[in-house]
Amino acid sequence: MGEAVRRVVLPKKEVLEQQLTALRERGTPLLVVTGGWSPAFSVVGDTVAALGGGRHVVIRSPHHFPHLISDEFNALFVKLAEQVTPACSSA
Repeated sequence: MGEAVRRVVLPKKEVLEQQLTALRERGTPLLVVTGGWSPAFSVVGDTVAALGGGRHVVIRSPHHFPHLISDEFNALFVKLAEQVTPACSSA
């Protein structure tokens, strides 16, 4: 995994901003979940949610994997899926 991380090429800031703008303009549901353990990750979560027209939720976790702490992540995901499903089925 460490070797793969070293080879990752991240998109340029402008590309990410364009993609998030496109999501917002299309009304694509966006849920950003962070663990609250890092102020930097919280700022990134807030920024991504704002640019993409989504919502940032913090599930308290001491690491990168808030979905492993409790069922809160699954409940949020199910709620989002239920909100999106009617819109998708009518398209």
